[in-house]
Amino acid sequence: MHPELARVWYTFAPGPRPFEGVTTFLFLRKPDVHDVPYCTFVLAVGNECYQVFVPSHEKDVALKGTKITMPLLPTPYHGMPSQYGSPTTPSFYDLSSTTTVRGQRIERCFHAEMKSA
Repeated sequence: MHPELARVWYTFAPGPRPFEGVTTFLFLRKPDVHDVPYCTFVLAVGNECYQVFVPSHEKDVALKGTKITMPLLPTPYHGMPSQYGSPTTPSFYDLSSTTTVRGQRIERCFHAEMKSA
C-alpha cells in the first residue's frame, strides 16, 4: 500500500453538534483521473469529521512510486453558518507506521451552560 494512503484528514467543527446522528459519504475517482486515490470515505459524527482514503490494489496501481497530493474534500461542516466559528484547518493522522504509539495526547476543550427552565 502507498504510505500516503494510510493517512486520515481530521476536521473539528466548534459549537453545538452541527448534525444529529452520523453522516457518511463515499467518493469514487472519475475514470479519466489517475493521480488521486480511487476511493475516499468521509465520516462525520458530532463535531468531528474523518476523511479516509480506502486503498484499492487494482484501481490505485498508477499511484505506485509516485508523489500523491491528497485531496481534501469539503466536509459537511464547510459552508454552514456558525456563530461558533469555522471548522478547524484539517490535519493529518498518519496511520502508515506499524510501530506502537504510546503517550500521544489529543486534547479537546468543551464548554456548556445551564439553560434555565
